[in-house]
Amino acid sequence: MAGFSTRHGIHDEAKQKRIADIIKQVETDGIRTVRLGFADQHGVVRGKSFAADQIGSLFEDGMTAPSSLLLKDLAHRTVLPVWNGESTGLAGMAGIGDILLIPDPDRFHILPWMRDTAWLQADIFHTDGNPSPLDTRGIARRANAGLVEAGLQFNAGLEIEAHVYRLTDRPLNTSDIGQPGTPPEVEILNRGYQLLTEHYADTLEPVMTLIHETCASLAIPIRSLEVEFGPSQIEFTCAARQGIAAADDMVLLRSALRQTLARHGYHISFMCRPAIEGSFASGWHLHQSVADSSCTNLFTPAEDGAMTDTASGWIAGLLHHAPSMSLFAVPT
Repeated sequence: MAGFSTRHGIHDEAKQKRIADIIKQVETDGIRTVRLGFADQHGVVRGKSFAADQIGSLFEDGMTAPSSLLLKDLAHRTVLPVWNGESTGLAGMAGIGDILLIPDPDRFHILPWMRDTAWLQADIFHTDGNPSPLDTRGIARRANAGLVEAGLQFNAGLEIEAHVYRLTDRPLNTSDIGQPGTPPEVEILNRGYQLLTEHYADTLEPVMTLIHETCASLAIPIRSLEVEFGPSQIEFTCAARQGIAAADDMVLLRSALRQTLARHGYHISFMCRPAIEGSFASGWHLHQSVADSSCTNLFTPAEDGAMTDTASGWIAGLLHHAPSMSLFAVPT
């Protein structure tokens, strides 16, 4: 019997060729472990690890996971009573039914901090073959597809602010257990409030080098790294990307930098304002534009400075959806 991906036509011919290349690369490069992950509603990567010889079956049949993973808050609590009928109103979600995670062969990476481990980003399906309406990557892809059908190209560039601290955590004990558990104990790396000073940039060089090297190894197009205003605060920007590529970059970037920096004794936080006295809030700037088929930026103002209809409509849409987006953008 044909597998799930074949039955539901998930991988086209180009992706099937990419899958064959990946299977060969995994064997040639001596990969031992394959991580399969997806981004939940908050951008938290969840998933499982597999022996590398399972990669073929992963592409064909994916892996199952409880649907309640799509209903978590940032304390990792399930926010709806999943055992009480169809609490979401969505088929396949009652009683923690299974979802299927199908890896996207275009999202394959060898992890630079674990050379024998590969990572694949997954798309989420229900067992009947339908894409999950709660899959954030699927939502972004469908929105982008609408623009493509209209002859438009979406571009986005990341501008990320974050705090990096030195870990001083003591050994954990039972008092640290909870949802959420206790935060890690940390020290600041500088006193702050010296924006863009070269002295602070030099003291942060070990951290900046780790960020730059990690992103470069994962083909995330870093443009700049700089000292931000607050204590232990940094900023880095990425080149503009088409479609949902910037969103994919952000998912991998956050997870990769947390793991890489932790291995070197640091803790990076992407939350707006860590609960540390004297901290300065971080911004998160998503530079956006829409181009037509001739690559003309449709947001560029007219000669008199007037906003274009496309830009005006885009901003109106952002404002219209801002209240509901804030549930995830500013959950605390």
